[in-house]
Amino acid sequence: MKVNNYLNYKFSENNSFASISIGKLFVDIQLLYVEFRETLVNLINNEKFEKIITNISKLLVENGYDSEIYLSILLTDNKYIIKINKNFRKKTSPTNIISFPSNDLNYPKSGKNRKLEKLLHFGDIVISLEKVLSESKKENKNFKNHFYHILLHGLLHLLGYDHNDDESAKNMEDLEVSILNSIGIDNPY
Repeated sequence: MKVNNYLNYKFSENNSFASISIGKLFVDIQLLYVEFRETLVNLINNEKFEKIITNISKLLVENGYDSEIYLSILLTDNKYIIKINKNFRKKTSPTNIISFPSNDLNYPKSGKNRKLEKLLHFGDIVISLEKVLSESKKENKNFKNHFYHILLHGLLHLLGYDHNDDESAKNMEDLEVSILNSIGIDNPY
């Protein structure tokens, strides 16, 4: 068990699963392929990862969600994400991330505060590390910073942000750039 000021995780040589808690946000990360194990440890054992999760936690609280919240992340390759992309989005090409928002955040809450006594499911995210790596090489970007940007992008989708039209795309992009700048990552656009 490794303990930092902001991050607890368990990771052994015999598994492909990491559990992280940062504040009230609990994140389970599963690796589809153990070859990504070292990559995962390097990505989550980083202050920028903690800051992204902390920023998302703040946005959840600002939106009235002050309960413990659970998030699931699957890290995979292009072959597997193509299957998911085809199944859920009817697209046959690899993508860097797919977000599946939970209905837990959409249920009407009583009173001004949406505080609940139970653990809320934030959603599920699937990330192709292979795609993120190829994009970072092609676009001459730092792999970790590109991964954090893609992760943030997917988390904002879980919060209801989208880029279906120019106005919503600008709002989402501005928030991404603001959060990324606050943690020392330059504008990726």
